[in-house]
Amino acid sequence: MIRMLPLPKTNTSHLDHSMTFTDLKAEELDVLIERAASVEFADGETIIGQGSMPDGIFVIVRGTVRVRFEAAGSGSAGFSMEFSQLGAGNIFGEMSFLDHEGASANVIAQGDVDVLCIPTAAIDTISHIDYTFAGRFYQSLAKTLSRRLRDMNARLIGGMRQSMS
Repeated sequence: MIRMLPLPKTNTSHLDHSMTFTDLKAEELDVLIERAASVEFADGETIIGQGSMPDGIFVIVRGTVRVRFEAAGSGSAGFSMEFSQLGAGNIFGEMSFLDHEGASANVIAQGDVDVLCIPTAAIDTISHIDYTFAGRFYQSLAKTLSRRLRDMNARLIGGMRQSMS
């Protein structure tokens, strides 16, 4: 069950420790936090459904999520694959934010999960007011995506080496 929670002032340091937002100024983080919604998810709940269009970027405050791709097909033709597990300080929903396309995978709570949802409209508004924020914000997202691509490449290469031996 999704419950919107008031955002406690004492529980906002997760953006400071987020691996994604290291390029942002402290006051920019404060503005993002002010506009974010705190949301709780129970174990097994789908936070973002594959193909759906999330309305923002999510920061994991507490807990772990599984990022899982489901391929359609009848019978044994369909399959699913877990891409990753993300914990506190990580973000998700950034790909849909950037390319305005549906989510490429399901994001599912593994245990109880608390997230901050930073709405797309808030990010767009701040970006239009301060274009230097936009540069730092998008650079932060690019670094996150680059890091994830490198990690995926390393896992693929490791898997290929294992299958060859």
